[in-house]
Amino acid sequence: MSVQKQQQAALGQSSQLPDVSELLSDAQSELTALRERVADAVRAGSAADQAELRDALARVEEQLRARSLQLLERIDNRVRAVPSLEDQLFESQRLQQLDQMQWQQLQQEASNVQQPWISSLSPGEQWKQLQAFKALADPHNPFNRPLMRDRYAVALPRLGGSQASEAPAAAIVRGSNVDKPAPLPRANRIDSSMPPPPITEDDARRGILSLMQRGLIPPASKLTLDPSPIRQRTMLMHDPAERRDQADSDDVVRLARRLCAVKTDANSVKSSQQKEQKQNPQLGSASGPPPPSTPTAMAMVSRSVSASATAVTKFVVQNGHARTEAADFKAFRQRYCLDWGSVASAIRAMEQWLQAYSVPIAFVNGEKLFELAIWYELEGRISNQWELLDCLINREDVQRLVEQPGRRFTGPSGRERASTIIQAVWRGHQKRKEYREYKRKKWAAGIIAIEWILHLRLLNIKGQLKETRSRQLDGYRRRFANLEASWDNWRTERRTIIHMPSLGYPQHIRDNIKGLGRLQNTQMARLGDLRDPNIDVILVSPVPMSDEMLAYYTTLTGIRGAVESGQLEDQRDISDRYRIIVPEAVKNFPQHNMCLSTLLKYSPRALNRIRNLVRGRRAYIVPGFPCSDDLAVADKLDLPILCSEPEVTELYGTKSGAKRVFQAASVPTPPSDFDIYSSGQLQDCLAQLITENLSVRRWLLKMDTEFDGRGIAYLDADRLPCFEWALRERQRFGENWSQKWAQEKVYLKVSEELPALLRAHGRVACPEAYPNWQDFMNEFTSQGGIVEATPPTEGIVACVTVDLCIEPTGNIRIVSCGDQVRSTERPYACLGASLPQCSAMPSVLNDLCERIGTACWERKIFGHLSVDFLVFEDPETEKQTVWATDLSLHYSDSAAMMQLLLFATNGRFNPFDHELTVAMSPAEKAALDKKTKKTGLNIRVKGRQRFAAMSTRLWHSNLAAVHYSVFFQTCKAQGIGYDVTDKTGTLFCLVDSFQRDCLCMLTLSDDVCSSLQLFAKNLSMINQEISTPEMKGRTNFQGLAADLDEAIAVEKTKESSRPQSTKE
Repeated sequence: MSVQKQQQAALGQSSQLPDVSELLSDAQSELTALRERVADAVRAGSAADQAELRDALARVEEQLRARSLQLLERIDNRVRAVPSLEDQLFESQRLQQLDQMQWQQLQQEASNVQQPWISSLSPGEQWKQLQAFKALADPHNPFNRPLMRDRYAVALPRLGGSQASEAPAAAIVRGSNVDKPAPLPRANRIDSSMPPPPITEDDARRGILSLMQRGLIPPASKLTLDPSPIRQRTMLMHDPAERRDQADSDDVVRLARRLCAVKTDANSVKSSQQKEQKQNPQLGSASGPPPPSTPTAMAMVSRSVSASATAVTKFVVQNGHARTEAADFKAFRQRYCLDWGSVASAIRAMEQWLQAYSVPIAFVNGEKLFELAIWYELEGRISNQWELLDCLINREDVQRLVEQPGRRFTGPSGRERASTIIQAVWRGHQKRKEYREYKRKKWAAGIIAIEWILHLRLLNIKGQLKETRSRQLDGYRRRFANLEASWDNWRTERRTIIHMPSLGYPQHIRDNIKGLGRLQNTQMARLGDLRDPNIDVILVSPVPMSDEMLAYYTTLTGIRGAVESGQLEDQRDISDRYRIIVPEAVKNFPQHNMCLSTLLKYSPRALNRIRNLVRGRRAYIVPGFPCSDDLAVADKLDLPILCSEPEVTELYGTKSGAKRVFQAASVPTPPSDFDIYSSGQLQDCLAQLITENLSVRRWLLKMDTEFDGRGIAYLDADRLPCFEWALRERQRFGENWSQKWAQEKVYLKVSEELPALLRAHGRVACPEAYPNWQDFMNEFTSQGGIVEATPPTEGIVACVTVDLCIEPTGNIRIVSCGDQVRSTERPYACLGASLPQCSAMPSVLNDLCERIGTACWERKIFGHLSVDFLVFEDPETEKQTVWATDLSLHYSDSAAMMQLLLFATNGRFNPFDHELTVAMSPAEKAALDKKTKKTGLNIRVKGRQRFAAMSTRLWHSNLAAVHYSVFFQTCKAQGIGYDVTDKTGTLFCLVDSFQRDCLCMLTLSDDVCSSLQLFAKNLSMINQEISTPEMKGRTNFQGLAADLDEAIAVEKTKESSRPQSTKE
């Protein structure tokens, strides 16, 4: 911008100069007059005239010199900076170092040159021309520059120090030489939305950058120059040597381009050039030929320019101050004089930095410092000391000093700098400490805010869930009241039962169950409700169903007609009376162990299908173990559900809740204690029970929410070291043993030894669920449990399961009853049952069941439930004793298998006598009629009794490799099948159509032992067919077969002890 301003100022001044033609005419007239006066003076030859002639020549020379400079400035259209005095001195000192002998020889040769055209002139003119030629040959002659300027219009630079006296150099003016642009009006500066002021021609001449700096053009404006000042074209690549020569000769070419009009003798010029090259070969190798006139002068100019271009730009900074008087610094200053303002700022920054670290001497690379100065001018500051360090030639030495600890405090103002840094570090430490505390508080506030937001959202969701469940519960009560009012009519009318065998156990229980879906699907036998022609069934399955599996159940349900007629040809398809629906959420949540009601809740397609199937028909839902999602499904389908409220089920569906029901029903129970939630409470109550019941040798610990023998552990009390002593104490006190004072001493001793006995001899019945005692105790104390005694007998102990159904009207009916088949591998786990039960007196069981059902009805427990009893002979009274031990508020597997049994036999279960009877075959009826006619007696026959053995826990790993079609062909080949005429044989329930390693089996026969033997025989044959010595697989067939052998032996013992009864 400063150069442009100078050019504009020069152009403004040049407009005031006279015209070029006027200057030339004036110069011509003055030269003519001078020529006449010179001629007259030469003729006269007086001294006064010669003095006057010299004055006139000097005056003309000065005028021509001034006007020539003005003319050149006007023609070049730029301001020429006058060199300073320091630059002239530096240049003169450098040129004086040249060989004076060469200059003298050149002058002598120039004086001896014969000029043939001078002899034709007058003596005065010859002398004048000779002096002028000598002046042209000598660059230090004071008349050299005027003659070159006057005769050839060439302005030569000042090469010697002798010219310093002619024109004193002007000092370099520092600072901005550009007029400060006028700012925007105040209104535009305050309100940027106002339109900018108009742009004048003067503003336009200042350029786009000036307009942007003043704000007339917004900084964010996108400018497009048309035509563009930048044009793309192929760049010409030159040879590196050629570029160096061209760079050295640029200045000479610029000086010589005005000498093209000079006419001299070519021979003399050529001879002088050759002679000069011989004397100084270095001068002859200078790049670019000299101009055609004044060869010696041009050679000197070329030599000086070349030396100036190749000078090393470096200077010295000593003790923090640059040596400004040194020649190298002056050369550096002359080279970058046009940008000296930025360079001076960089030098001051270098000096301050070197002073701060007390660096004695540093050699600065001028080129790098110039680059840093330009960058400093653009960025506004030098970012770090390493940028200054890169500008030093002796970088390693300076860096070694700078990196010394404490070096920066040794310079001037070191103490002040140290105190400043100490204060800054201390303030930084305090601020960082405050910032860390602020950051910690901000983090804590963020955590608190997030937790509070989550808490509020959780409260909102809980409120919504509570409201939704309250609405669902109100709908359940309303629909259940309608079901209760019309139950008697429903039982005789056509209706649809939706079986949903869901196990809504708590989440922590379901997470520990492997194959929860297959476990829920073991109740496929609920299709047996189709025996009533007024009932249609919709069965919700938690596992996908294959075509092969659906075809089997079509065949199984089709035997109903053959069973009724006794002819196999009468089979008929009744698949239109049932539907098996699989929720689509089964595929979406394969690993979440969700109960079936939850999966159906998130399956809108399955819900819509069920809703369409029951539209306009009477229907209700029969669940498994009910939970809140069962009520949600019933609310979405707007159907009643035959079960208790979820809160009631959670309260009385546990082991402790069962004890409360049994106490309310006043039924006999084993010695026990419930609602135990800590180890101390367990030890206290167990010590008290052991002290009061020393005849009991084994005690059971049962968790509240577990099932199927999973949450059971046992402890043998006779392992106590004081057990024998306690027996003697009881014998010593006799009848007074029931008093607390008699038991106190034994109680204290048992309490002392019981903790060690629990740790050493406590055993878990199901290690798959709880691997060790500690895991069992942790879960036991977290969910609670009970302590219960086992029968105090060495004899046979039978476990009987009775399935009840409490109808909405309060009617209690027995659905099935059976003797459990216990597993020897997993104590207290049931693997199967024999139906109906033959261990207890039916009247006793019926009475106990009636009382338990009534207690449940009073506590609003509805639907299906099952009660477990222990039947044994009391050694003291030698009478059969029945204890109620467990209450399960869900639809059991034995109840489902009983429905399939009644469907396949067309039989009838007598809940009073606990007998299963089937109708006689046509041949038996004919024989009976013949006997009646022959004897004349009216013989009444109840029907034929049937007994069954069933299991829903069969599994064999090799079954997964066998398709169902192959499996049934194998069974047919081995004679495993069902006789529709005799109502005996084997029935299967398929559980999983893809893994196929689980199976349910039911065998029927005339007596209990035969049904158990047939079951064991089938297991043996199936295991033999699907197993090889190399691939035996994992199975429970062999263990169950051993348990069945033991059960057969027990049944035979019962039959031998049971009195023979006559059948009429």
